[in-house]
Amino acid sequence: MLVLRHLHHRRRQKKSSHNFLDNIIYVIAFAGPVMTIPQIYDVWVAKQLSVNPITWGSYCVIAVVWLCYGLAHKVKPIIFSNTLGIITTGLVFLGATIYR
Repeated sequence: MLVLRHLHHRRRQKKSSHNFLDNIIYVIAFAGPVMTIPQIYDVWVAKQLSVNPITWGSYCVIAVVWLCYGLAHKVKPIIFSNTLGIITTGLVFLGATIYR
């Protein structure tokens, strides 16, 4: 007996090129927020206030919106990256606000 399925009922096979992207995206999602560590050091340890709190506050708000999007659509790399982003940008924003 031949069974026909609608496209929305059929499981799609992942392409091998997608497997590479699926794996590397977690490295990228981690690397982005890690790049903020020098700014955190400058604000909290060296007390250099060369950062604008409005800019970093905006980055934090944008990361919150992206996190909400990731949670709504259950996209793990977006959730992972923006959770780290909120922490790192929040630390820069908080330090820049306190030490101004």
